Amino acid sequence: MVLFQFRAILLSCAVALRTAPILFVAAAFFYALSLIENDYVFYGVAGAGVIPILGITVLSGLRGGLMQIGATTAPHLGRLVRASVVGMAIFLGLTALALAIAALPVVGFWIMLGPPDTLALLRDMVLFQEGSFDAVLARLMLNVPVTLGGAWIIGTGAYAALAVPIAAMAANVAERSPRHDVSYGAFRQGKVLALLSFLTILLPGTQLWPALADEIPALFATLGQIREGSYMRAFDEGLPTLFAQLKALDQEALLALLHVLWVPFLLWAGAAVAYVRTGHDLVVEQAEDDLALLGPEYRATDLKSLRRNRNAAASMNNAVYSIDT
Repeated sequence: MVLFQFRAILLSCAVALRTAPILFVAAAFFYALSLIENDYVFYGVAGAGVIPILGITVLSGLRGGLMQIGATTAPHLGRLVRASVVGMAIFLGLTALALAIAALPVVGFWIMLGPPDTLALLRDMVLFQEGSFDAVLARLMLNVPVTLGGAWIIGTGAYAALAVPIAAMAANVAERSPRHDVSYGAFRQGKVLALLSFLTILLPGTQLWPALADEIPALFATLGQIREGSYMRAFDEGLPTLFAQLKALDQEALLALLHVLWVPFLLWAGAAVAYVRTGHDLVVEQAEDDLALLGPEYRATDLKSLRRNRNAAASMNNAVYSIDT
């Protein structure tokens, strides 16, 4: 288990390097999206482009980890585009469902234990009342460790359940696709993934993120001004203001911001390592099932021979299928 965490942390560095160009393209898209003033054009471009951009970004991060450890080959462009649109739409829906299920008890406790107006604030935010998001954000920032703990429970539940299936989908877009089904590895490696999240996100976050809590409302306000302003105003006022705010951050707040930005690379690396580990576990489980069927008289060498014969038969069947089709 310790080796898993160590491999994931080291792999996150390679994932960051491999994903940097895609992240730059994604950032450029969302920045351009923020500059659209016409609401109809904004929602049209957002509806058509957000899911593919998010899909390509997530798949590229996962594939960066898989490629680095030799678990996949070069992508097939058509499969990559199809998985980015259709596959990610499915998994985003499943992730939203998992987050909603995990969030119900956390939000319930928050409503019961929080101030009396907590439920009213949440209702206003759901109804998109003006100023409601800032009010909820300010309320959450009052106790960062508790807020971070609740968010960690919600996010880790979804991550532990869906990390391996999403990594399997990233592996499926390769030229030589393993053709995993949509549920491949679901809920597997949950313990090690939760531990990775605990060690690399929750523990450092409770120490670092409170230093960033006072700066978050101002950063969000500047981003909102960029969204509401014109193209030239964003360059003349919005971005310089944002950069000045980032430059003014103290060392601890800047370290917290860097940790926040590093979290996706850690999660993608952990999912890639979990995918490989799941494949190994499935091979071992299949071997144990074979031994149970054949009886205890078969030695390990006999089992290896059986596995070679089974793989050869599978290759022959694939060859016959290719000829027939």
